[in-house]
Amino acid sequence: MQLLNKCPICGGKLYEDNLYQYSRIYEIGKSGKTLSKYKKGVDCPMECAQLYCENKDFITDFEFNVEIPDGFDGRIIRENGKYYIDTEKHGWWDY
Repeated sequence: MQLLNKCPICGGKLYEDNLYQYSRIYEIGKSGKTLSKYKKGVDCPMECAQLYCENKDFITDFEFNVEIPDGFDGRIIRENGKYYIDTEKHGWWDY
């Protein structure tokens, strides 16, 4: 297992893109209609993230499956807040 702290393809910076959701709180006016102004509700993490390289040479989906480059042989693992690439074969599921 190798620490993933830069792009494994070009050596560029890596970014973690976390998705959040929030609500918009609209007031109901005197006429009974929803007013156009709103307040932003509390941010809630959606518990999904993706990794990508600043040059877009390396991109994962939200389950950390590598999408670019095509045919990349390795899997991304997150342990104790750190990312690693595992390129070793462990069993029948890797073939």
